[in-house]
Amino acid sequence: MDVDRYEIINKFGYKYGTFIQYLIDYSELAIFDIMNNKGSANPDPNWIPEKKIKGKWCSPTQQDIHNNTQISLPLQRVICDKLKTLNILETKRRGAPARNWYRLNLVIMRKKIYEESD
Repeated sequence: MDVDRYEIINKFGYKYGTFIQYLIDYSELAIFDIMNNKGSANPDPNWIPEKKIKGKWCSPTQQDIHNNTQISLPLQRVICDKLKTLNILETKRRGAPARNWYRLNLVIMRKKIYEESD
């Protein structure tokens, strides 16, 4: 059960949906790069196994998010807080220098999208 970007935007609104979709795309690109470095047998960039996506943390900078989505830093914080209360997003700060790390719970997100549609 894949979630279409338009379903995400329709359910959560444009800015929230754009933020979620950026994190999904960023995670998939990072995973694809890892798989290619290990010599993945499947060259299709759209092919990413579900088990590789689940539970993966990604760490785009706030500036990367702004450059790619045009979502300001204050609005990024509001979106993160809202998505955390919905249990869709987990965040942590790690490393030196510290970076924000994000992990989407795609199972809960899909349930929230389809619970009112059914």
